[in-house]
Amino acid sequence: MTAFRAAARTAAHTAAVAGTVLLAAGCSGAGQQVSTESGTTVLIASASTGGMDAITRGTVEVVGSCLGVRLGTDLTIVVWPSGASTTGDSIEIDGQRVAVGDFFQGSGGYLGPPYPDSIPDVPQECLDAASSDEVMWVQSLTKVTPKR
Repeated sequence: MTAFRAAARTAAHTAAVAGTVLLAAGCSGAGQQVSTESGTTVLIASASTGGMDAITRGTVEVVGSCLGVRLGTDLTIVVWPSGASTTGDSIEIDGQRVAVGDFFQGSGGYLGPPYPDSIPDVPQECLDAASSDEVMWVQSLTKVTPKR
């Protein structure tokens, strides 16, 4: 591959990624914070017209006071998709339940500040406990493996 073609491919990829992020950032709304029965904060995005298709996965864990995930040694705050709801100490997304200790895989992406309007305010306590200030924005689930 010539250097010109490699540069063109890199520029096209960068533009596609930037376009996806801009679509997500251009959404309006405020998202919401809800609590489970045990008081864990669950962050839920407002409706979004932008789509991200990175693989999202991890074992659900409380990070600070927020529902997040652990993948290896990294702790990440999760923003769940619009329409998610809490039931007891679990969260339900499109008929699938996820609770602390469950492993899940889905699609979505990672966002750092400034977060788009469709992401609710992330409590500082949660950010302080996370490995970084990036949040995992889950947009759909493809697999849930319950805790054993």
